[in-house]
Amino acid sequence: MLCRKVVPRGFLLTGHKARITPQQRDDILARLATGEAQTLVAKDYGVTRAAISLIKQRNADPERYANNYALKKRLSIEEAATLRHTFDTTLPKDHGLDVLGPSPSRSWTMDRAYALADKLFSRQPGQRVMKQCLGKHLERRPDDYLTPPEPPPPRDIRRLPPELAADEEFVTYYFSPIALQIEQREYELALARFHQLRAEHAQRKATDVPLPPE
Repeated sequence: MLCRKVVPRGFLLTGHKARITPQQRDDILARLATGEAQTLVAKDYGVTRAAISLIKQRNADPERYANNYALKKRLSIEEAATLRHTFDTTLPKDHGLDVLGPSPSRSWTMDRAYALADKLFSRQPGQRVMKQCLGKHLERRPDDYLTPPEPPPPRDIRRLPPELAADEEFVTYYFSPIALQIEQREYELALARFHQLRAEHAQRKATDVPLPPE
């Protein structure tokens, strides 16, 4: 799960008053279909990018999320330890989660962390617990924004979890032109952001004046 609380009428995120109605959900899917960035859509509706990502995934694979209202949030001590160990010893691509978001495949993000917790334990931990489990992986390295995003990998059914690979409807969507267009558009936006940040970094570096020795 990428969202912390799901209710039948839409989404109610902890700390937010925004609730996504069915009509808004249809509007969101239509905007995503045009290639609009999830971050911009989330801002317009007052929710997180993770909520928008979940809407997209639930539309692609509704059966997988049919019983998510019964999922528990709390992780046991053993489950939290397993989650931390998994973050420290594996990469998102080892679990087929590097396809979530435009971030480099080696990076653990909140979206990928929630997806892993759902995959391993069918849990949707609170944000505080998830941040504790991620620990150092949330610390931004000084050169993170100087690393270009990776282009979308070729579509391969072997990249899908077994339950999704067995779902003919999801596989059809996975290989559909609209899914490819959305992924390519997200990559292009991430690449444009990378070039912008690198230019700003170069400008700051050029204008930095070293202090004289004491």
